Amino acid sequence: MASEPKRHHYVPRFLLRRFAEDPDAKRPTVWSLNKKTGANERRNVENEAVIGRYYQLSEGLELPRGVPEKMLSDVEGVAAAAIRSLEEKSRPLPFEERLAVALFIVLQRKRTPNGRRYFKFVDEFIARLATEVNLQDSESWGAAMQTIDEFESPEQAEHERLETLRAFREGRVTVETTPDGEITGMFLQAVEVALVLTGEDFSWYLLRPEGSRRFILGDDPVAFFDPSQPEKPGGLGFGT
Repeated sequence: MASEPKRHHYVPRFLLRRFAEDPDAKRPTVWSLNKKTGANERRNVENEAVIGRYYQLSEGLELPRGVPEKMLSDVEGVAAAAIRSLEEKSRPLPFEERLAVALFIVLQRKRTPNGRRYFKFVDEFIARLATEVNLQDSESWGAAMQTIDEFESPEQAEHERLETLRAFREGRVTVETTPDGEITGMFLQAVEVALVLTGEDFSWYLLRPEGSRRFILGDDPVAFFDPSQPEKPGGLGFGT
């Protein structure tokens, strides 16, 4: 049985290769710009946009540790074939291939370091709101306390609620999304959003550069633009 890959690309190699000077080379290279220093250098696509074990789950979970990376790889394979077909034949994609590309786009948006940080922020923000709402509901708190062995009386339950609420507001009790939560969160609603992107409300366009012009690939390859608010890149994400 082949060993699981240890180096995980958050921008797939098949996509990086398409931006290389010689995409068909055995070891294609791209020019990489360091946004902090302004320096650029030629780099092998094998060493770009890669983090060790970035999608590997912790031990002890029900899922095998390498499942997320395998799922991403499977999606990449189908999407890459659809993109090659689109490039070579320049024809409208059938639904199955369009869905494959849409799913790839959705996951590509969520799998980068910035995408994972955004999910973590939103997930923790919603959890904090829910936690405070629950702690302020003395009736539901009392009912929950009765289901555990420590429940002694309504007065004791109320005391525990107020103490926990105080600790939460003072930052002594926190809510945190784990790396496993970030990884599994990439796949939440991904198929549903992909289906929306393939619906009648969305138009797809294929853009080709002219002459010596070239596209530039970022380490967050999926770009959002809201023409109604051009000064605010991103808008509402896929809802734009």
